[in-house]
Amino acid sequence: MFSDRQIEILTASVEIIASKGIQGLTIKNLSKEIGISEAAIYRHFDSKTNILLAILKSFEQESINFFKTDSEMNPKEKIVDFFSKMLTVFQQRPSIVAVIFSEEIFQNDEKLTGLVNTIMKNNQEYIDNIIKEGQTNKLFRDDISSEYLTFYISGAMRLLVKDWRNNKSKDNLLLRGEDLLINFFDLIKQ
Repeated sequence: MFSDRQIEILTASVEIIASKGIQGLTIKNLSKEIGISEAAIYRHFDSKTNILLAILKSFEQESINFFKTDSEMNPKEKIVDFFSKMLTVFQQRPSIVAVIFSEEIFQNDEKLTGLVNTIMKNNQEYIDNIIKEGQTNKLFRDDISSEYLTFYISGAMRLLVKDWRNNKSKDNLLLRGEDLLINFFDLIKQ
């Protein structure tokens, strides 16, 4: 999908965003970081927006892979599996959080906003379907809509990740995520 040089550019871009913010991601800063000319960067990506799109598309593909679960898993196990995979990526690559959770920065660019919205919508639909399955199987309470339960757990996870990032990634994100899920399941059990 991406050449080695493109991966190098994308990785450096994510690191720059994590350390300097989106404003710090310039082709000039990127060329200095990698040690290649600005023209060399433009041979791989014709704009900063296309670099950001490539980062988001890469994460979108990664998150689609999170949907693949063992068919023998029950709904609770599927939710744990999904969030564990996502939190593992964030734990291993904390700088990606700066990009993925910065959708407000992209609000002036339709392509970027659209892709962020697609990623979020895909993840929410996946969780919503699992919660519906759990409600049908009488594992989860059904007096609250699956849509709202999806908002609760997605929002809680989002806040957990942002808090973890703001605290300079000091805690074990996976353990905090497990605790959050245990409490969530206690709240929604039938």
